[in-house]
Amino acid sequence: MRIMRKILCCCGVLAVLVWGACSASDDLPNDESIGDTAPPDTHVVDTTTAPRDTADTADTAPPATESDGPATPTDTGTPTDDGTPTDIPGTDDTSAPIQKVFFDDFSYSSVAEPAFAAQGWYVRTGGGGPGVTDCRWESEQVRFLSEPADEAVQLMRLVATTDGTGAGSVQAEVYTSRQFFHGTYAARVRFSDQPAEGSVAGDGLVQAFFTITPWSMANSPEYSEVDFEYLPSGGWGRATSTLWQTTWAQAEPVSNTHDAQEQSHAGWRVLVFVVTDGEVRYFVDGVQVASHGVPYAPVSIMGLHFNHWFIDGMLKPESGTRSWYQDVDWVYHVADVALTPDAVLQRVTAMRAFGLERWNSMP
Repeated sequence: MRIMRKILCCCGVLAVLVWGACSASDDLPNDESIGDTAPPDTHVVDTTTAPRDTADTADTAPPATESDGPATPTDTGTPTDDGTPTDIPGTDDTSAPIQKVFFDDFSYSSVAEPAFAAQGWYVRTGGGGPGVTDCRWESEQVRFLSEPADEAVQLMRLVATTDGTGAGSVQAEVYTSRQFFHGTYAARVRFSDQPAEGSVAGDGLVQAFFTITPWSMANSPEYSEVDFEYLPSGGWGRATSTLWQTTWAQAEPVSNTHDAQEQSHAGWRVLVFVVTDGEVRYFVDGVQVASHGVPYAPVSIMGLHFNHWFIDGMLKPESGTRSWYQDVDWVYHVADVALTPDAVLQRVTAMRAFGLERWNSMP
C-alpha cells in the first residue's frame, strides 16, 4: 500500500506540474522573459562563513540610500557545509518533473529527522548577526507541530526567546543552499504581535521570509537579496507594526529600495514575490504591494531563508523570559515562471490533495 501511495502521489504531482506548464492563463504578464538571462559563470556555491561585525551595523540606523528602512541585510550566514543533499524526492530519472519546483509543508517531527536535511534544509546555530549583541542561534528554537485549530495542518515554528539581555536572547533560522534565481516564491506565514509565552511585550524583533546570497558577497555587485520582514513592535524609523519589502543591490555599502505598510499583519498571511529579469513584485494576500526594478533586482543565485530575530537596542529592559512565535504552514517555489498568487494557491492545494508533503526538483 505504501508503494502504491507513493506511485499515485508522484503521478499526481506530475499531473499538477504538467498542468502548470501548459496553462498560461495563470501566469503574470511578461513571464516569457523569465530565465532568458542565465546567472554569470561565477555564481557558484560559496562555502565561506563570514559573520557580520554587529558592532558596525546598528539595526536602527537609516540606510545610505533611503530616508528610513532596513539598514542591514536580513542575514549574514551561509552553510558551513554547503554540500548538495542527496536522496531528494522527485529527482530520479523516472519521476523528474517538467518544472523545477521546491515545495514543503513542514511535516517533520524535528530538525533531526533525515527527511529535513534530504529536502535541502539547514538550521543555523552559533553566534553572529543580525540580532542583539551576544545573542545566539539554536536548533531547539525550530519546532514542528500540528495547528491547534486543525490537527491535519502541520507547521514549522521559529521561536525567538529573550530575558531582556543579549546573552539571554536565542533566535531561529532555517535556510537552503544557493539554488534559487528567477521565478515565483510563496509562503503561508503566521506573524505575531505579542509574545506567546511570558508577560513582557514590545521587544523589537524581525519575522522574515527571504532569499539572499552569502555575506562574503556583501560588497560585490553580484550581491542579491529579496526580503519580506515584519516588525511587530516597529523599528527602522517606524513607531508601529510594519511589514517591509526590501530589495538589495549591495550590502556594503548599503544600496537598497523598499516599501512598507504600517499596520498590524498579525495572523496568517500568504506572501508571494516574483523575480524576473530586472524586476521583483511583492504580493500580500493576493494584493501587489511593491515593485522594485533595476539596479536592485537579483542578479545572482540565492538561498531561501526563514528567520526570527531581535533588533539590537530594542529589547525591553524588564526582566522575565518571553518567547515569540513565527509559524510557517508551507513554502513553494517554481523556477523561471511568474505565477499569480491565485495560481500559487491552486498548485499548493493540488499538491496537498495528492498527499504530497514535500518536493524538490531544483538542481
